[in-house]
Amino acid sequence: MSRKLLCFLSVIIALSTITPLVHAEDQTVFGPSDFEIGSWHVHFSRHTFHLDDPGNGYIVITKNTPDMEIRGGFLFFNRRFIPLRQFLVGDDIIVYKDRALKSTNRLTVFLRGTPGASVTILESSSLFNKTLHFKPPNTKQFNNRMRGQIL
Repeated sequence: MSRKLLCFLSVIIALSTITPLVHAEDQTVFGPSDFEIGSWHVHFSRHTFHLDDPGNGYIVITKNTPDMEIRGGFLFFNRRFIPLRQFLVGDDIIVYKDRALKSTNRLTVFLRGTPGASVTILESSSLFNKTLHFKPPNTKQFNNRMRGQIL
């Protein structure tokens, strides 16, 4: 019994040390920002942010007020239409959308529904998916002329 418990605790400890390392691979590039529906039952806003190193990323959208009705909405992210209606009228609280990040990124948010209802939007770059380029150290080329020098 104690051996099984020791194995179980070892696995839990190993997983708990790996998890923060995986999350450290992501970098927030926009937000988190709250978008609240105003007294005219709509929210409309536009945002721009810049990156030095474009690549893969994802958008995290979270309902802040799940008890208040948001009837529909969408995002335009870098000229790509992202419908949100299914998420906003559904039971899910959070949704992730994979997107490519450019050096200049534009986000347009449109929501309609009950005044005071809001969502939070966060844009992160995924460093885990980036290609790393390593430059090898300066090494001498081995050729037939050097064979006599090495021996």
